[in-house]
Amino acid sequence: QTCVQAMRQGRKVQARCTRHAKMDPRSWLEEQSPHTQAWIETQNAATLKSLGNPRDSPLFARLLQTESTDADGDPLRKLPQVTEIGGMFYDFWSDPLNPRGVWRRTSLQSFLSADSPSWEVVLDLDQLCRDEGESWVWRGFDVFLEEDETALSSDGHRQACWKAKRAMLCLSRGGADAFVAREFDMEAKRFIPPKDGGFFVPEAKTVLSYRSRDVLLV
Repeated sequence: QTCVQAMRQGRKVQARCTRHAKMDPRSWLEEQSPHTQAWIETQNAATLKSLGNPRDSPLFARLLQTESTDADGDPLRKLPQVTEIGGMFYDFWSDPLNPRGVWRRTSLQSFLSADSPSWEVVLDLDQLCRDEGESWVWRGFDVFLEEDETALSSDGHRQACWKAKRAMLCLSRGGADAFVAREFDMEAKRFIPPKDGGFFVPEAKTVLSYRSRDVLLV
C-alpha cells in the first residue's frame, strides 16, 4: 500500500511507501517498451492463427457499421451517460469523429430540451494526444467541489451551492493499467502545471482523492 499526502502550502510533499509483494515474473509486461510490444504482437499472431481474425467476418463489418453510424450515415446518436457535477452535466463521449473521446458538459435545461443538447467541450482527448505526442486513454476523474458563496436563491438570499473548479484527470498511456493523474482547471479548461501549484501523480496503479483544495490523498 502507498500513502502519499501532497500539500501545496509550502510545496511540501510527504510520502510513506510500504511494499509487501512477491516478484511477478511477468511484471515487465507493464512497461511501455519495444520488447513488451513485440511480445504482445507475437501472442496476438498466435491467437489469430488459432481462432481466425474476426475482422474477416461479414458479421463484424455489419456490427461495426451499426455501432458507428445511423441510417443517414451520421455518427450513431447514442444516449449520453451524464454525471451531475456542480450544477452542470458531464459526459465522456467517443465516436468515429472523436475516437479518443471528448469530455463535455451541458446545462440541465439544454440536456432536457427537445433538440440536441448544446455541448461545451471541456477536454478533447484526440487533440491532447496530438499536442503531446502521446496515446492517452481516458481513465476517469476525481472532482473537488467548493462551496459557491456567491450563489443566491430566487428571493435574493444566499443558498448552499457547490461548484466544481478543480479535478484530477486520470490518463493512461495506450490503455495501460497504470495511469498519470494531472490537476485540471475546469473553468479555464486547461491543465495546471506543477510549477503553478497543480497536483501531479506520476504513472502508477493508484487511488486518489481530494481531502481539501490543498491536500490530495494518494
